[in-house]
Amino acid sequence: MRFKTHYNIRSYEVDLHGALKPMQLMQLLQESGDRQMREEAVAYDELYNKEHKAFVVSRMSIEVFRPVEKYYDVDVETWIIPGKGANFPRGYEMYKVGQLVAKAICNLALVDTGTGNLIAS
Repeated sequence: MRFKTHYNIRSYEVDLHGALKPMQLMQLLQESGDRQMREEAVAYDELYNKEHKAFVVSRMSIEVFRPVEKYYDVDVETWIIPGKGANFPRGYEMYKVGQLVAKAICNLALVDTGTGNLIAS
């Protein structure tokens, strides 16, 4: 199931040309995944502090189709993709005024923070 989050791009999140910086784009995508976790399962800080587990990004592929400028509103949709073993993939799409402006696939690994071992799904 897709989870949707709304953001407004702030002035410090853009480059000298007024376009959303790649790092801030990635942060908005990751924030959306965190919000979905909190709403549908367990908050990430609870997972980390109480269960001693952490998600680590192992790979992220982002395609940007159009720039997103400061003060624009965007919607990010994210969803969990079934994975195998210790691979937890997640998909993302970002929309500006209803138009797809970016999409991404992220592969996450779940790690036991005490031992450093991977945890399988």
